[in-house]
Amino acid sequence: RFVGLLAATENDPGVHAVVRPHFDECFGADSVDMQPWTASEDFPVIPTAFGCPYLFWTVGITPRRQWNRAVKAGRLDIDVPSNHNPGFLPDLSALGVCTDAAAVAVLACLDHDWDPAGPVDDDPWAAADWAGEPAVDRSTR
Repeated sequence: RFVGLLAATENDPGVHAVVRPHFDECFGADSVDMQPWTASEDFPVIPTAFGCPYLFWTVGITPRRQWNRAVKAGRLDIDVPSNHNPGFLPDLSALGVCTDAAAVAVLACLDHDWDPAGPVDDDPWAAADWAGEPAVDRSTR
């Protein structure tokens, strides 16, 4: 099925409230709010289909010296290539930060006492129907 337009990625405020303090504790001054932008992410498709809250975060992977020079020159859009640009060159040491962020987020969520958001059902297709998503052709299962 072709999806022409994807839903906006909108973080769940409850999940954000649980994870953010742990990010702040782990990353200190490097834990910052990013500016909203219109990325074409399909990330929210699956959690939305199951009626699950989600949190999407980014990790800066541009070498810090390159980033600081671009900020000082007012040339972020020019001097810092994005991930689909042939000049994209991530700082590989950021992989550890990515791993830490994932672990911190998962552990924060596992430690939290969540209220169920909807009906519990062993049939994931039922969860998708409950979430108000378009009907699914069940003959393909």
